Amino acid sequence: MRRLPISALVFASATAACALAPRVARADEPGALPVAVVSISTDEVLDQAEALTNAMKSSLRKTEGWALQEGDWQLEVLTVSLECSEPPDATCETKMADQAKAERLLWGTLKKKNPTTVSADVHLWTRGEGSVSA
Repeated sequence: MRRLPISALVFASATAACALAPRVARADEPGALPVAVVSISTDEVLDQAEALTNAMKSSLRKTEGWALQEGDWQLEVLTVSLECSEPPDATCETKMADQAKAERLLWGTLKKKNPTTVSADVHLWTRGEGSVSA
């Protein structure tokens, strides 16, 4: 991934999360499927991971055609409790969505590249369609 300042990475990741839609449905329509956001996982840059998670949630709340599924899920907790590999594979993504009672799941990881740059790997999983990443 290209090296970006943290603020640009947060904005780009939140935008990418919304752009990865396999289908568009208005959030206020009956039957619209909200997205469960799993907190971004990191071992090194906790503040940035929290900021990215919050930016994705905020973006989902504000973007037409998307809705945030309320709830608090931690990637580390889900992978351990569901006995998944890290990063989660397709089988684990299904287990995580089942645990969150979600049809769409947004999760990712964040790594520190150098003192001023981080790299994010963000995944949008949709039941029956699988995962796309950015």
